[in-house]
Amino acid sequence: MTVGTRHPRLPGLEAELVGLAPGKTVTVTVPAERAYGMRDPDRVHRVSRGRFRDDEILVAGRRFRMRGSGGRPRVVRVVEVRGREVVIDTNHPRSGQAVVMEVELVTILSTTAESGHWGP
Repeated sequence: MTVGTRHPRLPGLEAELVGLAPGKTVTVTVPAERAYGMRDPDRVHRVSRGRFRDDEILVAGRRFRMRGSGGRPRVVRVVEVRGREVVIDTNHPRSGQAVVMEVELVTILSTTAESGHWGP
């Protein structure tokens, strides 16, 4: 990861690693609000059954691909199936949860302004 750049999947990770020395291992807990965010009830929607493959058996609680806006596939969790209407949850699967991980800092690399290359 690059210090000073927001981690694309876990934005709160960087702040938890500040001050860690090379060769050290630490257990890091990133709170839910700084990890994948809190669950947002506005991300639960009702959509047409037609947004899913016709041969797919939708089961509440499982994740499925559906056709998103613009035709792009999107993974969602099915909450409930009501005939031709499907209630989906588009929150990240880990939203609302803290993330606990063990991190070992192997080395610190830095760039030189002139070259833009990474080095020890």
